[in-house]
Amino acid sequence: MSYLWAARVLLKDFAAHAQSLTDRLKQTSEALARRIGRPIEYLQSSAIDKEAKAREIASRDGIERGLICILTVLEPCQSYEVSRDRTRKVLELRPRQRRCRKRCAGPTLLGAFGL
Repeated sequence: MSYLWAARVLLKDFAAHAQSLTDRLKQTSEALARRIGRPIEYLQSSAIDKEAKAREIASRDGIERGLICILTVLEPCQSYEVSRDRTRKVLELRPRQRRCRKRCAGPTLLGAFGL
């Protein structure tokens, strides 16, 4: 919880804070993809090999460097929820399994930044 402390986010505000960050990341990444004409594709299954899909798109579109695409998929993930400990009368952040929408950039994205 050191991030929340440094960001000055109270546990009661955690969900709104996390949603705000998610929305900003989604808007920024999708705006970049649209601006440079790269596809944004929803995958029907988390079992689809995302790297193979991105390589397929790169090959099809002749992309050797930079953003290939943005792939989105619902996958099981570790998340958190705020819950109340009634005996201690405090809020706690607890891990929880749920389905999350994940966004993946193509595998050569790092090459675009020289990493």
